[in-house]
Amino acid sequence: MRVRHDLDLNPGSRLRVRLSTSQRSRCPRVTSQRSRCPRVDCHCYRDRLIPFPCCRVYEERELQEQQARDKMKLELSNQKNRLSEQLDFERSKDTKKHVAKWSKAVTEDGKELEKLQKDEKKQMEVCVCRCVCVCV
Repeated sequence: MRVRHDLDLNPGSRLRVRLSTSQRSRCPRVTSQRSRCPRVDCHCYRDRLIPFPCCRVYEERELQEQQARDKMKLELSNQKNRLSEQLDFERSKDTKKHVAKWSKAVTEDGKELEKLQKDEKKQMEVCVCRCVCVCV
């Protein structure tokens, strides 16, 4: 005894079965349409007058050229950064400027030291004076 399965199924399941059947029947048409797509693409590119037999070859070449350009940009950017850092380093090594800066700092510190020594000498004289006065 053969039982019809679609009668036993609920309405949602029947719909799934019909969709699956419909999908299987369309599969050969979809495959043939997909096989035509590259030909349509190539036909569209032929209108652009590209010197390649197939648009895929053209697209691959363009992609490789774009990747080469991007790689070159990255290399040039890295080189620019290295040169910029080297230039900053060389500028910071300017010895005449550093010598002048430190010479100025030494003379200023020397003047400050002399001033402090004079102040210390005065303070010592005041302390000695007070000690003598207190002791007498």
